[in-house]
Amino acid sequence: MSYTVNDALKETAEAARAALATDLPQARKVIKSFLRARKERAEDIVKKLESGKINAATLGIVLKNEEKILKSELRATRILTKSAAQHAANAAIKTLEKALLRVAGV
Repeated sequence: MSYTVNDALKETAEAARAALATDLPQARKVIKSFLRARKERAEDIVKKLESGKINAATLGIVLKNEEKILKSELRATRILTKSAAQHAANAAIKTLEKALLRVAGV
């Protein structure tokens, strides 16, 4: 049986999937850590509001700081996922090149 373009594309997709399987768990772990920290911080803010340590006047300042932290974390997440996508694309391109040469018998 000959090696076909379909075989080449399947191999290419598998290379991309394998690269993502390596990189995405780390990104997922970091994102969960960020979300856990935001949840803990939100709970802390509620407790401080309830106890009077933070009032309505200072809540705006606290939330602005939280917004800055969240934006920074989202930028880090974007970098991680972009890196994973680039790694997958590189693996796919490298595999596709080799696979198409194999299809052509070169």
